[in-house]
Amino acid sequence: MWMVLALAPLTAMAEPVHVAQGDSIGKGFTIRRGNDCYVLTALHVLGEPGEPIKVSDRSAAQAPAKSIFSDKAADFALLQIEGKSVVACADEWVAPVWLANKRFKPSDEFFVYSSDKTGRETIYTYKYAGGTAQDLTLAPVDKSRAVQSDSGSPVFYGDNFVGVLQSVDTSTDRITVFRADMVDVRLAQVLRGAGVAERVIAVGQVTHATRPVEEWAIYTRESLANAGVGSIVTGNAANANCKMSAKVIGLNATRQQNPKYLQAQQYVATNCTKDRGGFAKIMCESNKNILKTSQPYLAVWQVEVDVELESQDEGGFTKLGRFDYNAEPNVQPNVAQRQVVAQAITTTVKEMIAGGACN
Repeated sequence: MWMVLALAPLTAMAEPVHVAQGDSIGKGFTIRRGNDCYVLTALHVLGEPGEPIKVSDRSAAQAPAKSIFSDKAADFALLQIEGKSVVACADEWVAPVWLANKRFKPSDEFFVYSSDKTGRETIYTYKYAGGTAQDLTLAPVDKSRAVQSDSGSPVFYGDNFVGVLQSVDTSTDRITVFRADMVDVRLAQVLRGAGVAERVIAVGQVTHATRPVEEWAIYTRESLANAGVGSIVTGNAANANCKMSAKVIGLNATRQQNPKYLQAQQYVATNCTKDRGGFAKIMCESNKNILKTSQPYLAVWQVEVDVELESQDEGGFTKLGRFDYNAEPNVQPNVAQRQVVAQAITTTVKEMIAGGACN
């Protein structure tokens, strides 16, 4: 199944872009960190060093970029948009903690989002065909498939970003995808803690009803490291100049209808009862796929946390944070619980640092 769209809304954290350097062209997508915009792509997409790099988004806005990191073995590159970005930049990078324990099945579908310099977007569908700790191998489901110039495009599993299109095997038409958790490791080398290396935060206990929950502390450390608030270490590290602990005061989940699923269900019931052709057929297939890959109900988590930051020079600061989060689809409740707790603590810590704590 494939679709060609123009300026269609896309999942957050995956604004597709067209990348060109000299005669070499390919794809990529943007992530934001503070006021800076970065482009993730495959290294072989880039041309000769020294040639200007141009990045354009779906609206045809174009901006110059520079390469700030490359990993030849992984065929991965990170670019930075120069100056204030006129290219669309999605949400900040979110650590793909859901992927660590995910086991894919041959029936699982994946989607490659590709955008050319005119703004035309194409979505290709693939199924799981194997992989390693670093890569996923995906097989096409029909005759429409990505080509080598689509390298660098973002790949999704449902609503979850799963990796970067690395290469296309022309003999089998299978694609190799560099996993999102491996991308996360590379980003850690470049972005995390940039400009705030003097702040070393020791993450201590995260408790619930006075009981320490180590899994929550692990997720919180990962989330804080991804947030770029400083170097993150364990609670007993001697080099820390700021200590963090947190209490989870409230944690409840309620079930609500998934508006995306409901909208697709209504569309299929109204428009797809008869055989359709052309664009109508594409839209029916797209909405039927949403029904396959989405949940009819979503868990909405209400989280309340009490966070303490203590620095050597400033003493202690505490802050309450209250948040509502929609659980990611196809995530087990215990994993979703860890994710929303870590997210609530991270957001509160960022607010506290912005207010002067641990500076």
